[in-house]
Amino acid sequence: GMVIAVADDPGMHSSQNEQDSRHYAQAAKLPMLEPADSTECLAFTKLAFSLSETFDTPVILRTCTRVAHSQNLVTLSDRANDEIKPYEKNPAKYVMAPANAIGRHVVVEKRMSALAEYAETCEINRAEYGDNRLGFITSGTCYQYVREVFPQASVLKLGMVNPLPDRLIREFADKVEMLYVVEELDPILETHVRAMGISLAGGKDKFGLLGELSQRKLRQAMGLSVPEAVSFEEPVPPRPPVMCAGCPHRGLFYVLKKLKLTVCGDIGCYTLGSAQPLCAIDTTICMGASVSGIHGFTMARGEEATKSTVAVIGDSTFMHSGITGLVNIAYNGSNATVIVLDNSITGMTGHQQNPSTGLTLKNQPAPAIRIEDICRAAGIQRVRVVDPQDMAAMEQAVQEELAAHQPSVIISRRPCAMLKCVKPKPALSVNPNLCRGCKKCMKLGCPAIVFENGRARIDETLCVGCGPLAPSEGRTRNMNTTSIMIVGVGGQGTLLASKILGNVLVAKGCDVKLSEVHGMSQRGGSVVTYVKFGEKVYSPVVEIGEADYILSFEALEAARWVSYLKKGGKLITNTQKTYPMPVITGAMAYPEDIIGKLSAKVDVIALDALELALQAGSPKDVNLVLIGVLSAMTDIPEDAWINAIENTVPPKFLEMNKKAFALGRSYRQ
Repeated sequence: GMVIAVADDPGMHSSQNEQDSRHYAQAAKLPMLEPADSTECLAFTKLAFSLSETFDTPVILRTCTRVAHSQNLVTLSDRANDEIKPYEKNPAKYVMAPANAIGRHVVVEKRMSALAEYAETCEINRAEYGDNRLGFITSGTCYQYVREVFPQASVLKLGMVNPLPDRLIREFADKVEMLYVVEELDPILETHVRAMGISLAGGKDKFGLLGELSQRKLRQAMGLSVPEAVSFEEPVPPRPPVMCAGCPHRGLFYVLKKLKLTVCGDIGCYTLGSAQPLCAIDTTICMGASVSGIHGFTMARGEEATKSTVAVIGDSTFMHSGITGLVNIAYNGSNATVIVLDNSITGMTGHQQNPSTGLTLKNQPAPAIRIEDICRAAGIQRVRVVDPQDMAAMEQAVQEELAAHQPSVIISRRPCAMLKCVKPKPALSVNPNLCRGCKKCMKLGCPAIVFENGRARIDETLCVGCGPLAPSEGRTRNMNTTSIMIVGVGGQGTLLASKILGNVLVAKGCDVKLSEVHGMSQRGGSVVTYVKFGEKVYSPVVEIGEADYILSFEALEAARWVSYLKKGGKLITNTQKTYPMPVITGAMAYPEDIIGKLSAKVDVIALDALELALQAGSPKDVNLVLIGVLSAMTDIPEDAWINAIENTVPPKFLEMNKKAFALGRSYRQ
């Protein structure tokens, strides 16, 4: 069988668009399944392979952010190991010359008719009848929102969203008085239902075309009350993701900005070079577009553009889709300068290997493809390697290649600072007696350099000692469901904390759903993880006014997310300050007395978790300190928490993390 898994991103948590993949299923005339949670992801994947074999077709499995980034309990079974069928030569089926394609089109139409008939009776399309005064047609994660807000309503849940079951839809519509279609993004279901002549009480006119839905948005659209919430009255500086402290790309982008160049960017963590204060990237479209883009840009604008324009592309993106563009540059004699940012890993999506690293995705040895050899083989004669931390050398290299009258490649090579093989050096410091307060160092955009009281200061919890780079009526939630939000700054360990909490709750026998968003290199940015547990959990998302607990790893993040705390909920927060880039650059001020102002509105438990983490042995143990505080407020035995920590934390860090947990638990007790 052949299954194509896709994940749409309503709300664009880490994407450039909100494209609706259901259009592809319609255009390609392929069946599409849409699971609503982790349990269905497992079941629907197995079913998709079965359908692929039964109907001799590829099957698309469509998820979305709130399904792909959520977790809940699933029941495992034995792996199905089907025998590989012998290959049979069949040019009429596999050679799509026009004469053969004409006959295959007939097969495609017959297959779609058979799939449409299957959709009428398959188990994944089901009508759940309740109060027939109100009915919903929905699919995927929207089903969870509908069920949470309207537990008594009748719902037609569609697990197969292409082709659609016309008879089942009509039968359901005939049995309910008011019918709504709830779906994210485009009106695929709604358009089909209306085309059948079925009248609707509401669809996109009520729920909108843009962004993701939620139980709160559903309640608002249907005219129901929403939970009360408090908010921090002062402006809260945004916390966009930033390049990490010690990031090898920072020196390069500092040079590109200094030289005032036009920069064609690409997809990767280096896209953050477009953010303040560097603002060193002009375009980002898709993987490989930097190389092909500079070719078209310089060809269209002439010689002057070649002297002031470069393309930047990461090592893994270059391997993925940059090579063909470089061949095009060499073949057509485009005088373009391409900079390959080689940090020895695929940084943006979680440190996966790529063909240039010498390891496979499973970390097995493989031939390491040398980027410089690829460039020369493609016809580029001017190829040079520069360490981006040597900014004088980088500036010289860029200027020389821009002046050359032929295409060239600069490989900016230094390993990612977050690789385990890259050992951090002792944190640097600023001599306050020598600092003039000129803020020149702030132009680097390093999150470890902050400006306080007219002087620069190094945040020792972030600095990796890389050296100075710059020249000098439904219900709001299910009964017996508890909602916890874990918020902080990317890199503080919110994901580990949520996994420990999830393991504890699973061991307790709860229905648990975890949901998080960590795309677009969220290290240094504002991150949030949702943990919901109880007898039965539907939606994986915690909305405004729904959180029983908020666990905040940083004071500003407590202010940012406090509106999500329910009336009577508890806010547990670290008092540590980690300045976001708008504060570092002086664009905004860090609010004064956040803890005091929050305490006047909600129940706050504030502690210096960083100090306790340092006592445990590492500033990175703030997450376990706060988990310890939370644990003391539950009826879950301490040994259950210890077991979860032992099953989650790597052995080399275990004792330190257990000590941090104990300190946090003792603080609350």
